[in-house]
Amino acid sequence: MRIKSSASDIRINRETRQTTEKLSQNSAKLASGSRIVRSSDDAAGLSISEKLRASTRSKQQASRNAQDSMGVLEIMEGTLSGMSEMIVRMRELSIQAASDSVSDTERGMLNLEVTGLLQELKRTAEGTEYLDNKLLKGDNKKLTVQVDKGNNEHDRISIELVDLAQTPLALGISDVKVDSQLRARLSLSKLDYAQGSLSKSRAKLGAMMSRMESTINNLSTSVVQETNAKSRIKDLDYAQATAEQTSAKIRQSGQVSLAAQMNHQKGDALKLIS
Repeated sequence: MRIKSSASDIRINRETRQTTEKLSQNSAKLASGSRIVRSSDDAAGLSISEKLRASTRSKQQASRNAQDSMGVLEIMEGTLSGMSEMIVRMRELSIQAASDSVSDTERGMLNLEVTGLLQELKRTAEGTEYLDNKLLKGDNKKLTVQVDKGNNEHDRISIELVDLAQTPLALGISDVKVDSQLRARLSLSKLDYAQGSLSKSRAKLGAMMSRMESTINNLSTSVVQETNAKSRIKDLDYAQATAEQTSAKIRQSGQVSLAAQMNHQKGDALKLIS
């Protein structure tokens, strides 16, 4: 004689498998902290969260790009500050040489210092670089910084370098001399022009640094907002998941117990007919 499985047996086995699968899925979600472990959990939510994740990562890199460019601008501003001090010193020497209180002999000595300062200005302007880019020589037209996630013009900021050329020739002081009273007096207007040019360049750099700081702040705010949006879509509600896990364990325990009882009853039936 053969004892067939009843409808109750089939239903209990099916529900036990479903409960076990539910426990497995909940365990994976609790372990990962994510509500969406696989695409079948929420296909639309997964697509949106992945787009937000890509956008967030891109903006984080764009923020690092902007921070790197701040380093470039700070290098340039610091260099221009030092060059400004050299020009101030050259003007001081010109004032001294323009006076009858010194002779041509002393003017010749003063001119040696002026010549040395001009050479240092030239060396500084031509030697200031970042990643092989000459920053103050005027060779490069611009540096382009990617500051957002797209490929549009407004996703990039350009730092114009042509207007920031600060060699003695560009400043108009390459021929400054103070070896005579006349040359010393003529050098004053040239040095004033050079000082004004340096100040203008430093003002441009200051404005660009302020813009970069605003860009970095805006990117940081955007990253926080997109991260929060992704979190609301994908992150797991631990309280709800834990409650569901506990409920599933209770159901599984009851189903296993019921299945064991039914198997025991089958065994008793076999004993009666054997």
